[in-house]
Amino acid sequence: INVDPLKFESTYPTIEDAIPMTVNYEPAVTFTINVPIDSNISITTQYGIGDTVYEAYGYFENITPGVHNLTVLLDPSVFVMHSTRNATILSATLVSNGLTTDSVIINKEASFFLLPKAKIWNVTQTINVTTKILNATIEVMSYEDINATVVAVLTSGNATLAEFVYPEMNRSVILEIPIVFNLSDIISNLSREGTLTVAMYNQEGELLAMEGVPVDLSGLLPTPIPSAQESTYTNILVLSQLWTTWFFKYYEEFNRLYQNATAIGIDNETLQKALELHNNATELMKEAWHTDNLNDIKAKLWKEVKIPPKIMDIRKAFLKEKKAVEILRNAIEKASSS
Repeated sequence: INVDPLKFESTYPTIEDAIPMTVNYEPAVTFTINVPIDSNISITTQYGIGDTVYEAYGYFENITPGVHNLTVLLDPSVFVMHSTRNATILSATLVSNGLTTDSVIINKEASFFLLPKAKIWNVTQTINVTTKILNATIEVMSYEDINATVVAVLTSGNATLAEFVYPEMNRSVILEIPIVFNLSDIISNLSREGTLTVAMYNQEGELLAMEGVPVDLSGLLPTPIPSAQESTYTNILVLSQLWTTWFFKYYEEFNRLYQNATAIGIDNETLQKALELHNNATELMKEAWHTDNLNDIKAKLWKEVKIPPKIMDIRKAFLKEKKAVEILRNAIEKASSS
């Protein structure tokens, strides 16, 4: 019997091509997928920026047989953090109906056309060595009307201090934000140098702008002690802390919405889907911070971090919790309007 293997096709979906592209000014990868049977498909793609590897995830339900172009959005926040438009698309894994059916190496360099959504124009600072007060002024601007969150994080030696401000931003208007850090209680933990990192994000938790500036603390200290962490590590840590903060915001909202949804009789399928996402997000967050207790994370969130958290697991947990909240919001809104 002579068999031509080219005449046989896989009975599972496969990745035929991967093309980096910009979609609505956001970074993305469009995959050409050959789908021989009805499938629920998930695609995980790894991409590198500098020395750091990130993951993006896309889920596509009820894909019919044929060749389909499926787009996975990359995380714009990490491009903001690295101040770049460039990335290397490394690899992708395709899962169909719970089974891994294809995995490919891509290694494509990509440059995306990304429009900035906000800008940190200037960060100035003065230190009063007598009162041990650091005064900073931050000039920020958004390119759209938003309710923003601006976080200023001072890291030095073994100390971390964070201040939050919640301004209403009008489009293209520069806003000056004063920030005050009282260093009196942490002098012994400071080094002679530090970093003041400013991050601005919108009400959905998307990072819009990020800037770090050095801080000279030598006037407060008589003798040198170990210097501050490298800026890349500091930025990753700050972003992890910010996403964790947003996770807890959605975590608390989920608990309120779930009680409401249960009380008004939202169907069990919807409740179960939201609860599963919530539980998965909770476990991911605990694993990312190397603990089995969310209260431990809250207690040490803006303090010295001895073991670095897993930034991508934090990102996944934040997005899963956000999705769980959106499911309940939509269900409650639909029930209220019917």
